[in-house]
Amino acid sequence: MAGERKKGVEHNYGKLNREYGMRMFTMPPEQDGPIFMVNYMKYKETADYGDGGDAGISGREADDKYAPVDVLGRIGAYVAFHGDVVDQSGPDSPRWDRIGVVCYPTRKAFVEMQNRPDFQEKHVHKNAGMDQTFVIGSLPRAGAEPGDYRSAKEERGVVQVSAHKGVNGVTAADVVAALEASRTHAVANGCTRGQWYDVEDTIMGDGRSFDVICFDAFPGVEQYRSYRAALAADPACSLLVDPARTDGYSVAVDAPLDRITMR
Repeated sequence: MAGERKKGVEHNYGKLNREYGMRMFTMPPEQDGPIFMVNYMKYKETADYGDGGDAGISGREADDKYAPVDVLGRIGAYVAFHGDVVDQSGPDSPRWDRIGVVCYPTRKAFVEMQNRPDFQEKHVHKNAGMDQTFVIGSLPRAGAEPGDYRSAKEERGVVQVSAHKGVNGVTAADVVAALEASRTHAVANGCTRGQWYDVEDTIMGDGRSFDVICFDAFPGVEQYRSYRAALAADPACSLLVDPARTDGYSVAVDAPLDRITMR
């Protein structure tokens, strides 16, 4: 029918994991519950709206237009973390631009949002501006209470957001053991707050998934870099920075909105 809205939204910036989407949508209500969607984002230099839209704006500006905070509020979701990447270590392709985390009240709510007209109207901006992304369904290892934690720039330092996946025989348990060993180095470099997440699956990306995602707050970029160097020198946790043993990304984020480490 002419003018009829298409079901769902287009995703020109990644591969949709339909199997995981179906698992989320059909999960029994008694098993469903809050899910944190961790977003690694890389923007196009110039947004692409096709034949129309806001020609000439950057991909970052298009994503700013997307920002579906009002839609999230209507379905009981909230932004848990948001900030710009200021440093990246380990694999440097792609070079990530932003990290965002949204907590949805249920997995089904996340899936159903894709068919909402108010969300689809905003999503055209994301489709125009996003070059690549991971959207990773994750569950906190400790409580992550909702709230609105904002801090002045001089107070907040940076937050390391690191995604890890064991490869070549390295198990998720091996990764967690190395992370536990890394705590000493984190503390030595001023890390006093953190929150780790077990990954359920990746709904959007390039077909990869991860085992654990960590949010660790450091006083600044130099301390973040010093911590990463210490990992490489310690056999107990060097696998975290060895691409032959773990796949993943580590970035330092300047996060004006942080409901994860600043609880």
